[in-house]
Amino acid sequence: MIKNLRTKFNLLPGILFFILNYSLSAQDLFSVNAERHNLEREGMISLTAWASINITGGTAGYFLSKNPEWKYFHEMNVFWNTVNLGLGIAALARLPKEKPDLSWGLEKSRKSQRKLEKIFLINTGLDLVYMGAGLSMSLLTDGIKNRDRMKGYGNALLLQGTYLFLFDGIEFFLHRNNGWRLFEKTEISVRPSGLGLGLYLGLR
Repeated sequence: MIKNLRTKFNLLPGILFFILNYSLSAQDLFSVNAERHNLEREGMISLTAWASINITGGTAGYFLSKNPEWKYFHEMNVFWNTVNLGLGIAALARLPKEKPDLSWGLEKSRKSQRKLEKIFLINTGLDLVYMGAGLSMSLLTDGIKNRDRMKGYGNALLLQGTYLFLFDGIEFFLHRNNGWRLFEKTEISVRPSGLGLGLYLGLR
């Protein structure tokens, strides 16, 4: 009986070591997930603020402008940012329901990280299309009947595409910089711990 107690006592430090290191690993995951959540929330606040400024300024500009080209420029900014505002508000309403906690495992964390990075990367490519379309509309207006509308809408599209390109690009790199640890190899090793051995599970 004494021998059995001694064996259990020798295993106890190893068990405690495993629990401690598993807890630290969970904390690492939570840190990455929480930062991703904060970055997404701050990004949506930025997008919502940009949209609100454009809607307010565009509405005022539309009614105050005498030049038809500028009226169409402001009109497109209002139309475009009405969509941005809706997307931003919807995301801000959704984020509290998706707030990460310590129960999130490595696979769930990786899946969420990949999904978000992919969204921003695809959007960055689409933003280049918007910029190209806006530039074309602005320049290729010779012989066009609605020249003022085409040029005004084109300049607005170029402006909005440029902003979104910067926004999505910065968001992608911020999230990639935060989440790179999730895609490092998981390390499982046995290490000496006090009177026994400890099983270490963590991220490298």
